[in-house]
Amino acid sequence: MRGRVATLRGYGRPVELEEYAVPDPEPGGMILRIQQAAICGSDLHVWRGDTSNEPDSPAGLGFGHEGFGTIVALGKGTTTDNAGHPIAVGDRVVHSVRQTPSGRDPNARAYGGVYGEFPYFFTTFADYFYVSAGRPVYRVPDELPDDVLSPVNCAMGAAINGLLNGGTGFGSHVVLFGAGGLGLTAAAAARDMGAQSVIVLDRIPQRLELATEFGATHIINVDEVSDTHDRIALVREYTDGGADVVLELAGLAALLPEGVAMLRRRGSFVEVGLYYTGTTVPFDPSLVLRGEKRIVGSAGYPPELLPEILDFLVRVKDTRPFDRLVSHRFPLADINEALELADWSRGAATVTRAVVVP
Repeated sequence: MRGRVATLRGYGRPVELEEYAVPDPEPGGMILRIQQAAICGSDLHVWRGDTSNEPDSPAGLGFGHEGFGTIVALGKGTTTDNAGHPIAVGDRVVHSVRQTPSGRDPNARAYGGVYGEFPYFFTTFADYFYVSAGRPVYRVPDELPDDVLSPVNCAMGAAINGLLNGGTGFGSHVVLFGAGGLGLTAAAAARDMGAQSVIVLDRIPQRLELATEFGATHIINVDEVSDTHDRIALVREYTDGGADVVLELAGLAALLPEGVAMLRRRGSFVEVGLYYTGTTVPFDPSLVLRGEKRIVGSAGYPPELLPEILDFLVRVKDTRPFDRLVSHRFPLADINEALELADWSRGAATVTRAVVVP
C-alpha cells in the first residue's frame, strides 16, 4: 500500500501532500485507514506559527492528530483493544493521542515522528495511521455513526478531562469560553455530570445557537456584550453569585482575569486551550487568595477516558446532536482550503469542526 501525508515544512507555508509506502505494523501494533481527521485548534496554532517560539517544536511536528480510522492490518499478537474487546480488520477504532508508558515517555510530545522518516504515517492528515504497540486503541460501538467520532481522541477528551479537573458535579455552575468542538462537548458533558447551569461565550452566532442544543442554559455573544465587566455581571446573575468551574477553551491568555472574576468562592478556573508558550497577561494574584480560588492546568486526558467517552456518546446520541458537530468536510487534497476556512482568528469563521476525508 502507498498513501499520502499532509506535510507542513515551515510556518506560513502551504501544506503539501507527500506519498510513502505504508510499512507493516510491528507486533502489537496496527495500521489504520483514516476515515475522518478533524482540524483541531492546536493544528491552527501550528499552521499560523503561534508555536514558532517553542524550541522543541520544529515546523510540522504535531500537525494533524484528531481523528479515527478503520483497521486494515494487525501486527503479530494484536487481538484485542486496550479494554480487552476483540478486534479485527475492518473494525473502527479510536486511538489515544499520546503514547503510554511501555518504554516510552508518557510526557513526550504527542505525535513523535519526523516527516519523511519511519513510520511516515504518524499524523492523521493522511490516508493511513501507524499505531505502534504502546499506543492505546479502543473499538468503537457499532451504534455510533462516523460523524461523531473524529473529535473523540482530542477535543472531547480534553474538554471532559477539564471538567473533571475543575471538579464539575451535581448542581455545579459552569462557564465555557468557546463554542467550538471543545465547548460544545463540554456543554453536553457538564449537563450529563449534573451541572445546574452551563454558560457558553463565543462570538460566532451559529456556534452559540448550537450550544443551546448541546445543553447550554445561557449563551453570551462577546461581540454584543463587549465589556468585560458586563459579562462578569451576567455570569454572576445567571449563577446566583458566581461559577463553580470556568473552562478556557479558546486559547486566549486575556481570558484568565475575566474567568477568575466570574468564579464564586473556592471555584476553579481551568486552562485547557492555551497550550503553547509566549503569551502573558496582567493579573492580580490577590483575586485568587481572597476567594480561595484555584487556577488549574488541564493538558489532554488519560487514555482510559476514551472508552468512557464512547459510552457517553452512546448514552446521549438521541438527546445531543453530536452528529452535527462536524460542519464541513474536505478531501485531503483540499486541506489548505480547509485550514483557511476553519481559522476563526482571521474572521468570523462559519466552521464548527472541519474534517478532512481521505
